[in-house]
Amino acid sequence: MFTLGHERYARASWVAITLADIFNISLDYLVGKTELLIDEDISNRVITIQKFPEEDHKHILYALDAITRDTKARLAYS
Repeated sequence: MFTLGHERYARASWVAITLADIFNISLDYLVGKTELLIDEDISNRVITIQKFPEEDHKHILYALDAITRDTKARLAYS
């Protein structure tokens, strides 16, 4: 019985992953855990950044935090 349950779980997982890939969405979005669709361009950039050395991560995130802060302030006062 354990094997049968495991096979069903594996098949359901495969189907979910396949659907998410087909529609280019995350599994979280597919199952309703989030309403946020991740932009593919942003996702690809994050993956690229993750491959950089840790010191570069710090510099990139520092700059991104500053840009994000400034954009939020601009939007709040416009």
